[in-house]
Amino acid sequence: MKRIGILLLLATLGLTAGLRPPLFSQATFTIQNDSDWDIYYIYISKSTDDYWGDDLLRDQILYSKTSRAFSLREAGDYDIKLVDEDKDECVMFRQRIEGQGKWVIKNDELLECMGF
Repeated sequence: MKRIGILLLLATLGLTAGLRPPLFSQATFTIQNDSDWDIYYIYISKSTDDYWGDDLLRDQILYSKTSRAFSLREAGDYDIKLVDEDKDECVMFRQRIEGQGKWVIKNDELLECMGF
């Protein structure tokens, strides 16, 4: 009887362990657009990835003087690409995102990043 109880306990532990979600260190970051330009696309990918992910804004726009928060499944180093209303691109490589962070975009920083 004791052996059956132990086997049931082990089987239950094995089943529940398989149902648990993986433990990730989630990250949230906010992009605050303090520039004079609207942002039409925001792409983010792990710095080790070869391709950009989907547009985080989807069919929305990050208007000038507004902000938007985004959640990631895990903290880490990411590359971020912004595309503004004029289709100018700003790419920031190897940005460490963990916990809760904020990126404030100002005119001079955006222009410099876009090569102007």
